[in-house]
Amino acid sequence: MIDSLHNGKSVIKSVYTTTKLFCTRNAYSKNCAKNEDMVTLTKTISDYSLKGDVDHARKVFDQMGHRDSVSWNVMIKCYFENNRIGDARELFDEMPEKSPFSWSSMIMGYTKERKTHIALKLFIVMPCKNVVSWTAIVTALCQDSRIEDAWRLFKEIPEPNSISWSTIISGFQQNGLATKSLDVFKEMLLAGVQPTSHSFTSALAASADLAMLSVSEQVYSQVLKRGFARNIHIGNSSISMFIKSSSFDNARRVYMGLHWRDSVTWNSMIMGYGQHGFGIEAIMFFHQMQKARFLPDSISFLGVLHGSWRIVGS
Repeated sequence: MIDSLHNGKSVIKSVYTTTKLFCTRNAYSKNCAKNEDMVTLTKTISDYSLKGDVDHARKVFDQMGHRDSVSWNVMIKCYFENNRIGDARELFDEMPEKSPFSWSSMIMGYTKERKTHIALKLFIVMPCKNVVSWTAIVTALCQDSRIEDAWRLFKEIPEPNSISWSTIISGFQQNGLATKSLDVFKEMLLAGVQPTSHSFTSALAASADLAMLSVSEQVYSQVLKRGFARNIHIGNSSISMFIKSSSFDNARRVYMGLHWRDSVTWNSMIMGYGQHGFGIEAIMFFHQMQKARFLPDSISFLGVLHGSWRIVGS
């Protein structure tokens, strides 16, 4: 009798354990399926966005039984990428929980639309500002030619990263403040921040604006030191900088050091030589460009014409 009771309890315990395990596994399977569905549907929204089919993307979003912050952010991004900023803002306001990425996305969206005043309002009320949102609002102010405000705000960033520095360096250069752009570039180097290709092209453009060979050589020495000499964009900017400084030997050395060249590289050399009265060299580079299987464009022909006029004139 006692043995039977004991065996009965063991069976009940075993059934209970098995049932509990089954339920746990079943719940886990359902959660996994739910998460997999959410990931699949979010990807579908992204695919529709790339095709420009915003309405179908929104239908998928509305039909989702469960959404996480990624789903919301992808749908908001879909609206931005298809120039429907009003719909993006409406969805943003409906978000149950806004992540720092959500706030930054909205600020960047308004920045892209050149609606700096709205971007600023969002930035001010943003609860947890991060380096992305700080950089986005600095970008907006630079684009709006409010460079002093941008600089003031930049100095308040707790830990600016290389992109933040690149943004303000570019902002000064594009607003005609070449000297200040180079000063900030030097400040960045002293702070131990690794320059990006963007910060280098901005510094090289600022040096070109000043057209001072000594300054150009200092900036290019940093290009060599940091291993950016073979970067095509930096190479093209370096060629333009040296040409504006009337240093064709340096420009040619940069050109020769590039592993591959694009149409910008060829046009920089052709136009540079042509505008400075070196017609023969301009024509030589024009022919070399064609031999390298690059089709000349209006800039190429204009450079050759400049050079030809100088030859005829002499």
